[in-house]
Amino acid sequence: MPKGRVLPVREFTPDTFDAAIIKSMSRRETFPIVIRGFADPDLLTLENLSSNYGNAMVPVHPNANLKSGAIYRSLTHRPLADVIEDIESGKSIYTVAATEIFGAYPELSEHTQTSRIEKIAQVDIIKDEFFIGAAKTGSNFHAAPADNYFLMVQGRKLWRLIDPRNSLAMYPTFGRQRESAAVISPITSKDYDPGQYPLFEKIDMYEVELQPGDLLYNPTMWWHEVENLDATIGAPHRVVPRSRYDFTGLIILLRMATFKYYTAAFRDLIRGKNSKVAELSDTQVMTTYGGQPKKTL
Repeated sequence: MPKGRVLPVREFTPDTFDAAIIKSMSRRETFPIVIRGFADPDLLTLENLSSNYGNAMVPVHPNANLKSGAIYRSLTHRPLADVIEDIESGKSIYTVAATEIFGAYPELSEHTQTSRIEKIAQVDIIKDEFFIGAAKTGSNFHAAPADNYFLMVQGRKLWRLIDPRNSLAMYPTFGRQRESAAVISPITSKDYDPGQYPLFEKIDMYEVELQPGDLLYNPTMWWHEVENLDATIGAPHRVVPRSRYDFTGLIILLRMATFKYYTAAFRDLIRGKNSKVAELSDTQVMTTYGGQPKKTL
């Protein structure tokens, strides 16, 4: 079997994108897309976040270098201004899944284009987040049970994405602990042992470098690895998918403690609408990006 290919992500502009493109995707034909130049590239800066929202407490990964077999330690919560100071000094730290800040400062949703994304994509966003990281930090391959409209606010971020139909080649494990809201892989694309993970090099991988203002649609359960090429601000917007769970995805979801988080949303999906969920609990935030060593499937 030949080695897999590196493929480009399909690109649109705000003028050429139509929500029907995503709505027409079937479960087995879903793919990521990027809308170039969706937003003003100067919506927010690190300086602006530090000056106006620096007192907000955010979850921080203390050592977010990309490497195979990384051990995910429990997060700490620190003031955002202190985190940004460390990022600008070059420390390898990464604010991940910071959602509580949007409850404390609702105007941030305007800066991250929440309403505009809902309008152009014809979706209901259930949760906004911030990922704020130093250059050369990132996240190993992982997959999550929600559609994600990811706005690149500042800096450049390299995404590598893999179709969930190739999940066996990712050697999946259950997050940092069983209650995690993500399924992860021990593999990083630049640092893995082909002898230990021989299937990985046989599968196709999509790759895209996001620039400030770009919007990426990352479908549910698609594997993705992210690498911060600069100090970055990214804003994921989580959306409950309507019809793109396969059997494996449902089993994974049912085994997660975070299933309770989605119960209300799925109930309303049956009724033909999406729920609005303000934020994850502290426990869910901590177990998603920290906690005990990963549990093998």
